[in-house]
Order: sequence, then C-alpha cells, then structure tokens
Amino acid sequence: YKRRGGCTKEEEGVQKKRRVYKKKRRVRKKKRRVRKEEESVQKDEEGVQKLDCCKPKQPTF
Repeated sequence: YKRRGGCTKEEEGVQKKRRVYKKKRRVRKKKRRVRKEEESVQKDEEGVQKLDCCKPKQPTF
C-alpha cells in the first residue's frame, strides 16, 4: 500500500482491519444461516411444528 501521501500507516492499518472484519462477519452470517437451516431440518424430523423453526429470526444490525 501507499506509505506516502493519503493516510498515515496507522490509519491504513485500521482500514485494513475493518475490511477484514467486514469480510469475516459476512462469512459468519452465512455460516449461521446454514446452521439455522440444518437445525430447523432436525427439529422437523423430531416432529416440532415447522412454523416457528423454519422462520429464522431477522438479525438486527
């Protein structure tokens, strides 16, 4: 990355961290969605009502 001009090294590091964090959070959200679907399938097999477990709660951001 550019050391001269623009932002200082520290700011660059913060931006990079933020980018990585965003990426990780996106992946984590995806994984959570998959896990929820698997859980709902297991609950259906156990004979629990489909309605409440198939609708994952909307995460608030």
